[in-house]
Amino acid sequence: MVHVSGAASAPESWAKPLAGKRALVTGAARGIGASIASTLAEHGAIVTGLDVEVARDALDQTMLAIEDATPSSGAHAALLADIATPEAGRRLNSMGQGGLPVDVAETVAWLANPGSAGITGNVVRVAGKA
Repeated sequence: MVHVSGAASAPESWAKPLAGKRALVTGAARGIGASIASTLAEHGAIVTGLDVEVARDALDQTMLAIEDATPSSGAHAALLADIATPEAGRRLNSMGQGGLPVDVAETVAWLANPGSAGITGNVVRVAGKA
């Protein structure tokens, strides 16, 4: 669950309405996740793409392509973790509390997994809120 707080204000630039925002996209190695990560970066967000270890090469390629396409957005990053595990929940939780604020969190991993009934129950804290 992600809570958004604070009053909405108009972006400084409608060409890059997410400029200065940080986004975390799960399932970012390919498909819908890669498209979401790319779109957020095109709109100015600094994107951290997250996927499982077996998708390392695809995630690296996706994040390099995003970096090449949007060099002015900032330093995009790749993170390897399986969001279905408690450890990933703890790592993501510490990201929000320990210096990597996340303004936009997008979870798409369940779309690609026909065996999944949805999000596993791990709570991701964004900006210190559960």
